[in-house]
Amino acid sequence: MLNFDLGSLLLYTCSLTIIFFSGIWLSILLIPTVNHKYIIEFSFLLGICWLILSSSILSYIGLSVKQFAYYLLAFSVLISSFAIYFAYKRGIIVKRLIPSKGQLVTYLIAFSSGIVILLPILLFNAFNAFIDGFTYVSIADYLQNFSYFEKADPNPYFPSLTQMSLYQHFGFRMGFQFILSFFTVLFNEHFSIALFMPVLAVGQFCLVITIYLFCRVGLKLPNLAAIIAVIFTAFHASIPITYSYLGFSPQAYGIFIALFLFVLFLNVISWKNSYSFVLITSISLSTLIVTYSELLPFITLSVLFLMIKFGIQVKEKIKFIVFRLLSIIIVTTGLSNISLYNAYRAIKTQLNAVVGWNIPYTLWDYILIVFSVPIELKIRISNSYPLLYAILTLFVFLGLYLILKNFIKSVEWKEQIGNILVLVTPFLLIICYFLFFVKNPWIPNERGQTWSIYKTVQYSFVLIPPIIGMTFYYVYKQGKLYKYAMLLSGIIFVIFGLSTSYFSSKSNVQEMRQYTGNTNNPLGQYYLLYDQLKANNKPINLVAPENLAKHKQLIAYFLRDHEIISDWSNDGYIYPHLLPENRSPKMKTDGVMLTYSPSSPNRIANMEVSSSNVVIDFKSGVYDLEKNDLRTWRWASGTVDLSLLNFSDDKKEVKIFFEITLPPSVSKSEIIELWYKERLIEKVNIEPNVSQKIDVSVPIDIGESDINIKFSGTPIKVGSDPRNLAFNIINFDYNIE
Repeated sequence: MLNFDLGSLLLYTCSLTIIFFSGIWLSILLIPTVNHKYIIEFSFLLGICWLILSSSILSYIGLSVKQFAYYLLAFSVLISSFAIYFAYKRGIIVKRLIPSKGQLVTYLIAFSSGIVILLPILLFNAFNAFIDGFTYVSIADYLQNFSYFEKADPNPYFPSLTQMSLYQHFGFRMGFQFILSFFTVLFNEHFSIALFMPVLAVGQFCLVITIYLFCRVGLKLPNLAAIIAVIFTAFHASIPITYSYLGFSPQAYGIFIALFLFVLFLNVISWKNSYSFVLITSISLSTLIVTYSELLPFITLSVLFLMIKFGIQVKEKIKFIVFRLLSIIIVTTGLSNISLYNAYRAIKTQLNAVVGWNIPYTLWDYILIVFSVPIELKIRISNSYPLLYAILTLFVFLGLYLILKNFIKSVEWKEQIGNILVLVTPFLLIICYFLFFVKNPWIPNERGQTWSIYKTVQYSFVLIPPIIGMTFYYVYKQGKLYKYAMLLSGIIFVIFGLSTSYFSSKSNVQEMRQYTGNTNNPLGQYYLLYDQLKANNKPINLVAPENLAKHKQLIAYFLRDHEIISDWSNDGYIYPHLLPENRSPKMKTDGVMLTYSPSSPNRIANMEVSSSNVVIDFKSGVYDLEKNDLRTWRWASGTVDLSLLNFSDDKKEVKIFFEITLPPSVSKSEIIELWYKERLIEKVNIEPNVSQKIDVSVPIDIGESDINIKFSGTPIKVGSDPRNLAFNIINFDYNIE
């Protein structure tokens, strides 16, 4: 069932409007006359840079976002109004703000691409917040009420503060968190998670706009070539969109800011006004430092190579180029002094750390990714539809052939090709370094830091769309038949991108659906849990299975105003950043018990406020919970361990009841034994094809203990099920006597 949440679409649209009116004054003042017709594009990009940079500076000097957000917006709109008024008096603003047909098409495509990013929340009321999303929204919420240098202390019972504490300690980049917090305050939302996807969609919009500027202003390509590049970027089902669905929001912003810098540096000689060039470039570079410092080494090398190329081509401009570069360094240092120091600390830390995971992609996999084919789709198609995979492969080879024939050998765009090759060279060199000179930290005795290669390919992707634009523009100009072929190819590409993005968005919400037990409005379940406990002033004892660490993170985020007591020992995001005594604290007897209860009729987000201080849960030996309208069940793989937690002041008599069946293909009876603290409490003979009811009372001690369900037989496989199945536990429940 689809649920169209138009609220996110409205937030996305309003955010774009605010960004535009926050940046138009900079465009009017700084953009040279030759680029006046691109003032709208520059306004969006400078607006986002202005808001991120201003927010960071204001936070550094001791203000919370709630203290400055409305004033920053008012100042931005006021100064933009003055700039528009005086430009209008000079009779030039109207011409500047009338876009061409090509620009209108670009804006429409860019806006549509942002909507594609919103698909998970628009259609399914959920998104993938379980990779780094918890980190970003926790920090954004902290910044609402505190300045950057107000130390976040998660100890003893505020786990969501671990993320801000981590970023303060290592100086990690926070540009996306600043802008997310800014819009959260402006739209009067309590939780920044409500703005996460709309603000991420803004980043996709800006990426598409920047691709257009890169083609038109940076490379001086024809309008049609630029629009082809825009379409390729906007509906590319792999790198920009799929990885946005994974919640890589700082990267989404960092990439388009980096590309914007390429636009500017490609005009280092032709941009007449040194003051405006240095200022606009310094603002953009400072924003990149605040937002995604990991890209700084890549951009530095690419720009350095480009400046060397320009110096060789126009020797009389060497001093001019050096002067501008030194001026940019000085101004950028002044604008981003704290962020620049933090970037140095962060990069130094990251160089000595192992981040990410092993990505065993081949060269062919990366070619498919670049051509808009996600690896998950490639695996599914190649395994299930070999003919379709063969057709897909044929199209990819055709694309490679056209690029080799029409791009690399092109004489018409020799300068543009040279600039792109110079910009991409550092990325290729870094890939070679990680491939041949760095060991794989996940596989001993193997070379290749696969995660770093994977990220570098993502970073360099922004240089691919212009290549596609030039290639297919050249093919389009070959004749009428080629025009129709290109139009048909474009339509197929857009349909493929939208279809793949739809299924990718649906796939990315499954985790939240599973955690919350709700398919209609999974994200809303967390809000309901917040509402249920909002008035509660007691500590919250949070108990959930070990495999639900990500679910616990979001619960802790939504209940951040309460003391949260839980075992964080298997959570790599929270556990290392708490003091040892707070990592697995004892539950509070005067607190509320919030337990994972997926079969309870009173559950919210699969959690239930327990009326007692006794919790029983599966610890090991079982597979995930399954259910239908009549019952719930878990298949066991052998011996099952149950965790018993008694946080009351005395022993409790607990009645446990459930049913057990054997796998359908078993023909002999088996013995099931229940043990508590090495004491046999029940022994049951289970007959084949019979559901055996078990009803047993157990006096449990104070604190933590275990019940073991021991199985006498051997697990088997049933049909095509890959699991080893011993017995089935049906409708497990308990009560306190």
